[in-house]
This record gives sequence, structure tokens and C-alpha cells, in this order.
Amino acid sequence: MKAVKKVEVVVESVAVPQVLALLERHGFPSYTMIPGAYGKGDRGESLGGVSGEFNNSYLVIVCDAERVNDLVELIRPVLKRFGGVSLVSDALWVKH
Repeated sequence: MKAVKKVEVVVESVAVPQVLALLERHGFPSYTMIPGAYGKGDRGESLGGVSGEFNNSYLVIVCDAERVNDLVELIRPVLKRFGGVSLVSDALWVKH
């Protein structure tokens, strides 16, 4: 196993293309994205809508500890503009 950092991001789906472009441009090409995330936070419930325009998406990005600050600083402006949340945690990558 390899020690890594796991960065979880919940952001409005409309912002996902911007996040993915930033990740690719700055050397974070791998991610998992789950559309349709919903929940409740300091802005109330986020249940999306019929059109899907205001739905949230959940992204997971794994990186080395040395690069996690770079990744967080890439995502921070998107969170400020669109809202959302990001969590950073230690993880073990199971190599196969």
C-alpha cells in the first residue's frame, strides 16, 4: 500500500468542467466523479432540481502528500465562486 492524500470535493455540477480542466492542466489527471450528490449545509438543503442544473457533484482526487497543497489551492477559487466543500484526509492506496 502507498500513503496518499484523498481530496473530496462537493461542488455545483455546473462547476465540474472547470474543476476537471484545472486538474488536467496542473497534472492531476485521475479522479472519480459521482453526479447528483445532495445534502444539507450552512446554506440549507441542496436537492438539485428537475433540470439538474443546480445539482452537486462529488469528486475524489488522490495525490501524493507533497502535492496536496497545490491541489487545494487550485480548487479554492472554484469553491469561493460556486460554493461547495472540500475535505482532505490521509488514505492508503491499495496497489494491485
